[in-house]
Amino acid sequence: MVRPGGRLLFTNAGNYSTRFNAIPYLIFTGVWFYDYFAINNFSDLQVFVTCAHPQGQSEYMLDHDNMTREFGKGLVRPMVSLDAMAINVFAEKGQESTWDQVPTQHVYRSPVEWGRFEHSVERYKASPRSPFLRSSYDKIAAEYTPGWVFIDSVGQIRRPYHEDISDLRP
Repeated sequence: MVRPGGRLLFTNAGNYSTRFNAIPYLIFTGVWFYDYFAINNFSDLQVFVTCAHPQGQSEYMLDHDNMTREFGKGLVRPMVSLDAMAINVFAEKGQESTWDQVPTQHVYRSPVEWGRFEHSVERYKASPRSPFLRSSYDKIAAEYTPGWVFIDSVGQIRRPYHEDISDLRP
């Protein structure tokens, strides 16, 4: 996959939607991508879901704080939307990164896997990088899922489950 120090940015578009004729054949969730790169010890990671609304796009990023056992035992549900969606992943490979480890869903992880996983998550939480994507539509979608942070149009991280977001409600 990339050499150490290499970065990858990719998009996996698609979701089931009643608003357009979307019938994807196979969809990996943002949570699966997060788990994959974390268990393979990538040095940095940001996983986004872009929801394309008629007014513009809203960007949501998986909140590193919610990926550990400390908060909800690592359970973060995938984002859903009636509008078109895309998963966008930024990952940077480190010297100790692998590519061949298959992630285990949070409820089935062994204590050893949790230790490796949370070691990566702690590194992501400490990253000085700003979010790579930002919204063009500063409103929280009706389908908002806890465990994801909203990235507003100036790149500010908003945590709807921790702060007053009345200014982000339609």
